[in-house]
Amino acid sequence: MLQHVQSRRWAVMSRYATSILQLIKPRQTLLLVLTLIAGYLAAGDGSLVGVFKAATIGFVAISATTAINMYLDRDIDLLMERTRKRPLAKGYLDPSLVLYSSFTILILSFLLGYLLVGTSFAVVMFAGFILNIVFYTILTKRRTPLSIVPGSLAGSTPILGGWLAGGGDLGFEGLSLTAVVLFWTPIHTLLLGVLFYRDYSRANIPVLPVVKGARATGVAVAASSLGLLAAIVMVHYSGLALYSTLIGALLAIYSMYAGYGVTRGMPRAKKYFVGVNLGLLAYLLGLIVESIYRYYLVAPQ
Repeated sequence: MLQHVQSRRWAVMSRYATSILQLIKPRQTLLLVLTLIAGYLAAGDGSLVGVFKAATIGFVAISATTAINMYLDRDIDLLMERTRKRPLAKGYLDPSLVLYSSFTILILSFLLGYLLVGTSFAVVMFAGFILNIVFYTILTKRRTPLSIVPGSLAGSTPILGGWLAGGGDLGFEGLSLTAVVLFWTPIHTLLLGVLFYRDYSRANIPVLPVVKGARATGVAVAASSLGLLAAIVMVHYSGLALYSTLIGALLAIYSMYAGYGVTRGMPRAKKYFVGVNLGLLAYLLGLIVESIYRYYLVAPQ
């Protein structure tokens, strides 16, 4: 009997922990934190303590924002096959508790960002929250495919925040680096819309694949890919990237190929989606390695 009670208690605790993890979308959050780290190191500050503080606070802020987003989307999550098992949609967590605790954690992260990292870092984090929650989720996501604009702006704030936290300014280098994520995000979002076309249609979310179809979506992906390529070239000429530029160029070319593929139909959407995600991951890792090399090996000489 005691063993049975303990087993049930463990099962409840395990499900609760899993629900908390799902609430922050760990893969998406970690990718955004990686952009923050890449921005911080590219700015020239190789301090392990500094990058740890910025990354940790950024992780907490992004996680809390994501949880609030999931609170607001819990009704449509229940309608989509991809998201119907999320913890708030299934009722595994108390929505009010998630909302209030997430807001509390978010405010603390802004305060710690201001005190431990810097004013500009805290301001950019706050801007990311406003763009994501207010302009994307509340005002545009359920109304227009143009929601991709504030969504992309929100997605580019972590790398800008990392750049400013690492000592960079709002000059050509930092804006070029930010533009990489700014133009990559629509590609990611549009391909996600293609991949889960039926889900978005069922939930009445007006993403471009639902509203305009495959051809228009493919053209939009290709156009964003051209912007991505231009941003990668700008980062190269700013001196922030050398060898990783090749990775970035291959990513942009593959994204154009994906856009062309989408215009001819939607059967390979998963392949394209995975490819552009792995491409950005590789590019960010390349930037991080180059930045560390410059700071620890080249600069001391």
